Amino acid sequence: MIRIKKGLSQHGVALRLNISQNAYWKIENGETGLSIDHLLSLADTFDIPASTLLESLEIEGRNVI
Repeated sequence: MIRIKKGLSQHGVALRLNISQNAYWKIENGETGLSIDHLLSLADTFDIPASTLLESLEIEGRNVI
């Protein structure tokens, strides 16, 4: 999982996205969709291209961030 490999907590990522930890958990676990704005913020947070993040989501399923 990218977030864990980067040493980030759900709370920390949620703060960067300006959402609750619960809302981030739902994104991470595929219970809710990922907006373009949040996708771009996640890519910036994880320091990877958005296209790489999208490929990870498509290849490995929703639970990769």
